[in-house]
Amino acid sequence: MGLNVTYLSRIENDRLDSAQTPREDTLQKIADVLETDADELLLLANRILGFCRSRILAKPNMFRRVLDLSDEDLERLVNKVEHTQA
Repeated sequence: MGLNVTYLSRIENDRLDSAQTPREDTLQKIADVLETDADELLLLANRILGFCRSRILAKPNMFRRVLDLSDEDLERLVNKVEHTQA
């Protein structure tokens, strides 16, 4: 993968500070080797997924409103949207 073994070990053992969090392309390489979902690794690394980032930046106030919803209200909203699309 072209990664330093020490760096890879620190990733595996969660010994990186926030400034050292692997970039999206590095996590993609790791996911490919592990044959796992890169999006899941990005989320575990507290990285915003690329396709999400552009949507959030385009409508930050809307996403703030969604984040303020209770779990119950969010579930109702998603169910309503899914029902409308069906």
